[in-house]
Amino acid sequence: MRVRPDLQAKAQGWADRMARENALYHSRLSDGLATCWTGLGENLARSDSVAGAEQGLMRSSLHLSNILGRWDWVGVGVARTGSGFVVVQVFMSGCL
Repeated sequence: MRVRPDLQAKAQGWADRMARENALYHSRLSDGLATCWTGLGENLARSDSVAGAEQGLMRSSLHLSNILGRWDWVGVGVARTGSGFVVVQVFMSGCL
């Protein structure tokens, strides 16, 4: 899996928005992606530390299946909230 700048921007923008709103909810995955794709996925986590958020994602079978999935591209965003961090992972398979 390789990092894509547009997925990176999407993930960071979404993390920033959720941190501002003190909320956790999925984005509309295709928003902001002007390229072709065959699959999209997204993981969200909130914790008092980035390491805690990542550990939570790795302990969840649904989130882990996204992390280990057959994706071509990824973008990751992290934003500080008043009480910790929000982490967003956006995954894409398909075209360049």
